[in-house]
Order: sequence, then structure tokens, then C-alpha cells
Amino acid sequence: MKLINDELGHDEGDRALAETADVLRATFRASDIVARLGGDEFVALLLEAGAEQIDIFSNRIQREITMRNAKGDRRYRLSASVGGAVYESSHPETIEGLLAKADALMYEQKRRRRNGPLLSMPVGPPTDDARE
Repeated sequence: MKLINDELGHDEGDRALAETADVLRATFRASDIVARLGGDEFVALLLEAGAEQIDIFSNRIQREITMRNAKGDRRYRLSASVGGAVYESSHPETIEGLLAKADALMYEQKRRRRNGPLLSMPVGPPTDDARE
């Protein structure tokens, strides 16, 4: 989002943020709780979900973003790095602990994306060098 704000202005950044919210609404179930933590970070609480659901929702997010980025009239491209953690009642953890695990996985995905291809696409205006 910072790149969009810096290069295209805050109005365009606001549109990107609203479009991100649309992606999340299209991806998650009505029973899931999705919230913005701040900036361009969001969190989703998936009730009665396991590790396999994290992959399903991550793939849904990527598909939705890919469809939106394919539209020719775009001034920027959306991307998402996703991390997840599963609450296990046999090994209870705090919300803070779960968020820390998910955050670590998200940053690992971002690091891998910088060092090699992943599903997610870079944020920013379309360019040949696909910078982030």
C-alpha cells in the first residue's frame, strides 16, 4: 500500500484498500471474522477450521487477486502474503501467540517471494521489473 500511496496518491491507496476489503469479503465465509490490523495487514479468524482450510482460503485469495489484476484498466496490482496458525485445544495458545506464528509464516512467504516465484504478485503499478 505504501508504494501505491507514494506513487499514485492517497486516493488511489484508499481505492486499493477498499478493493482489498472486497477481495476478503469475496473470499471468506459469513461466519469468519475478518479485521484490519493496520496499514495493509489483515487478520481472519476462521471458526472450526484446520490447516487445510488455511491453504484453501489462501488459494482463494490468490485467485481473486489474480482475476482483479487481469483487468486491463488497472493502475496498480494487488498482492497478498498469507500466514496462518491453527488453534488446538489440546495445546492452547493465546491470541497473541497465534498471531505471532501467523505473522512469522507471512514474513517467510514474503521473503521467499523476493528470492523466487510464488503465487502472490507484487504491489504497485504494473512494471516490467515487477518490483515490490
